[in-house]
Amino acid sequence: MIDRAQPVCLLLAIAVLPAQDSARLDAIRITSGEFASQRFGPERWLDGAHYATLEPKAGGGPLELVRYEAVSGAREVLVSAAMLWVAAAGAPLAVEDWQFSPDGRQLLVFTHSERVWRQNTRGEYWVLPLDGKQEPRRLGGKLPVSSLQFAKWSPDGTRVAYVSGNDLWVEHVATKAQTRLTTDGSRTVINGTFDWVYEEEFDCRDGFRWSPDGRSIAYWQLDCSGVGEFLMIDNLSDRYSKVVPVQYPKAGTTNSACKVGVVAATGGKTVWMQTPGEPRETYLPRMEWHPKGAELMVQWLPRAQNVLQVLCCDVKTGAARLVHEEMDEAYVDVAADFHWRDAEGADFLWTRESAVGRNDGLARRCPGYTSWERPSDSWHPLRTNVGDVIAVAHWDENADRCFLLHSDGNATQQYLFAVSDRDSRVTPGNQPGWHDYQISQSGSFAIHTFSSFDVPPVIDLVKLPSHERVRVLVDNAPLRERYAAVQK
Repeated sequence: MIDRAQPVCLLLAIAVLPAQDSARLDAIRITSGEFASQRFGPERWLDGAHYATLEPKAGGGPLELVRYEAVSGAREVLVSAAMLWVAAAGAPLAVEDWQFSPDGRQLLVFTHSERVWRQNTRGEYWVLPLDGKQEPRRLGGKLPVSSLQFAKWSPDGTRVAYVSGNDLWVEHVATKAQTRLTTDGSRTVINGTFDWVYEEEFDCRDGFRWSPDGRSIAYWQLDCSGVGEFLMIDNLSDRYSKVVPVQYPKAGTTNSACKVGVVAATGGKTVWMQTPGEPRETYLPRMEWHPKGAELMVQWLPRAQNVLQVLCCDVKTGAARLVHEEMDEAYVDVAADFHWRDAEGADFLWTRESAVGRNDGLARRCPGYTSWERPSDSWHPLRTNVGDVIAVAHWDENADRCFLLHSDGNATQQYLFAVSDRDSRVTPGNQPGWHDYQISQSGSFAIHTFSSFDVPPVIDLVKLPSHERVRVLVDNAPLRERYAAVQK
């Protein structure tokens, strides 16, 4: 006999289950997003006094691009949801990232992104005229959907370069004409981006740079043929697991061959830089144009990574000359440097490890740059106090001041220091933890992010060098309350 009252009893039992204990954690809570911090941006400083960021439309809805005046906080919508509307899709673009054209009249929008290794670097790019007379237009022509990577404006704002299918392309914005700069891109030949090793070892993703005059593009090429495959098991994307082969050179096996070349933005033959050594036994982890545009600054390492050379390469001939060299019995770290002092390119900043094992911020002075032969005579140390320089945050030429990110003796922490005729700590001393800064072009303001082990990110706008708070942008107060409720 069926007891028809039993289902009612079961429902009542479920109804009176105790509420979730806010002081305890389990796997479901940890992975649910409950403890995710509030996002801000992506933001950009437009000049020394204004920044722009993405915010939801008033009352909720799609993201819009808004501009703020740093001091007063005056807000202006630069790109509304209506301007982002695409009639064929029946919806506005969901902006993930953005770039203004050099003249400020157009916006390059990144959307519909897909993950490559660790980050979403492949997707769709759209160009939006800011006069409000046209809707956004998709770049890429007949190239596959969501296949474009690292699109960026030419210096004159008439063209956009991007990678698709491991080849480099340039598209004229007004005429829609596409020029394919490389034609050998494949699974094993990679132009303008990187393989797994370069992303893992050197944090490399975007693999090409416009020349200052917009006539040429410098790019990396990797040849991965012969590199062994590591077989990964994907147990999550479908009901049945599948094997995913990833080219990965184990110690002593064949490595990818890497080289850097320069090609005309209108197409033609690539001039390859004549970097030393066997390409499969060396690395080229950093490359930037010299401000005058006649040379490339390339960082070179052997596979053992115990020597670092800064090479200056002639873009017409590929000839390379040594600018700086560092050695260590164990390991030399790659520096994300080349902070040029002016358009002449006579000086640049460099961070290097000193004999006592810490980083010293250093300035390079190169009089007679193209004929300069003795780099070791031109170092001028900017910082010698105990502690590690992590990176150069901003060089304020007008004030003759350099802002450095510095550990101040504790490698788990990061602070801002100002260096001129003497050192001074900018970050308040009562905030131990990790501090990041996005500094305005004038060096007068910064978007400052602070967090620590038990303090969720707090983002505010501060004046420099006083560090006076102008306003809080994100406080994550609800997240702090959720943290506080969790059992210690």
